Amino acid sequence: MGAGNWTDWTDDIVEVLRIMRLSPGDEFTLESVYDSEKLLKRLYPKNNHIQAKIRQQLQILQDKGVISFVNNNGVYLLLKNLD
Repeated sequence: MGAGNWTDWTDDIVEVLRIMRLSPGDEFTLESVYDSEKLLKRLYPKNNHIQAKIRQQLQILQDKGVISFVNNNGVYLLLKNLD
């Protein structure tokens, strides 16, 4: 079962990945996405579970074939262009 539907949150995580200047084939870590936590907290001040939301959105991106989970060390692979 998937993590859910594409939402504004998903768009925001895609924007984070764009800011990271990733290209298809690039690996990135969960920790590197967590670096955007302060920015996301400003966008969603009532959400007290930003890191859990980030993980959920990465699962949605994986379900949609945008990224792939590489290993249990929190490494992901960008599969598609983010334009």
